[in-house]
Amino acid sequence: MGILDTVFRPVRAVFGVAEHTAEQAMPVREIEDIQKQILEGVGALRHATESIESHVDVVESLAEAVPTLTTAVQSLTLQLAQLVEALAPITAAERGVAQVEHEFSRLGGLFGHEHRRTADETHGEHGQPDPPQPPGESG
Repeated sequence: MGILDTVFRPVRAVFGVAEHTAEQAMPVREIEDIQKQILEGVGALRHATESIESHVDVVESLAEAVPTLTTAVQSLTLQLAQLVEALAPITAAERGVAQVEHEFSRLGGLFGHEHRRTADETHGEHGQPDPPQPPGESG
């Protein structure tokens, strides 16, 4: 080991002094604490990035579903319009029947016939029958 040892001994001494000086300037324990904090920060960033990527995937899938939903809503609107159009004659007929019933009830009053009260009309607020009315009064 003779020749190489004599060459490297001064180099080792210089590195030893530099290492000792560096340790005094910033102790190893502080460096380890800083490294730990940096690694925790990197881990938090990685977790946040993964979470953001997951949210982006969800938003993309929602965005892809919008055209399909729009088409379905347009189709439903068209079907409802057709249904309203198809039911228009029935609605008109129901209005006509209601009008005829009204006219008949008015005519019955002209001839002295009392209006027959339905089951809904004969019960008061609490589902109990209304008290009988004196003759000649109608409800």
